[in-house]
Amino acid sequence: DLAHGQEIFWSYGSPTQPWPVRNPLLREHYGFDCRCERCGVEEQLYGNHQQSQVSQVLQKLDANRLAILEQQQQQQQQYSMGLTLRLEACSQMLASLQSNKTLSNDAKRFLQISYLPLYIQQLNASSSSSSSSPSSQQLLLSMQLHLACCAAGHYASTEHVSLLHWCYQAVSTLHAAAATKEEQAKTLP
Repeated sequence: DLAHGQEIFWSYGSPTQPWPVRNPLLREHYGFDCRCERCGVEEQLYGNHQQSQVSQVLQKLDANRLAILEQQQQQQQQYSMGLTLRLEACSQMLASLQSNKTLSNDAKRFLQISYLPLYIQQLNASSSSSSSSPSSQQLLLSMQLHLACCAAGHYASTEHVSLLHWCYQAVSTLHAAAATKEEQAKTLP
């Protein structure tokens, strides 16, 4: 039994979904609205008219997220050009939110977690579309996302594990490329 107002430290849904997806599911399936710090911050971001620019970006981001999910269900095999363009648009919107000076660091971190599946899809799409090593920007982004997951206590979510796998693979690729370059430098006269 829980006392009225007692905090629950168990996630009843995917932590990598945005607040407009998480909250209705909690209400429908469990009969409550979450009032944790993260949900409170995201609820304000989605509903605060003073930050209309942020709200507009979040609405566009959600529309693109839903379109990507729909498109993936239709085309399970390959990324189509339209999907890649949508992921790129989402990437730009997410970057604009992260550079927004009016958002707190907590809000930025919570949004990173909410849209983690989009970030992972973008990293996978960019690394599979190029035969070169991951860029330092991609590696930096993946590490920032990893730290956001750790700070929010989402260590074992499927998305976090996928992100860690991507990080390890990227670092391994970069290390192998550096070792090859070093070996080539030794053989030059």
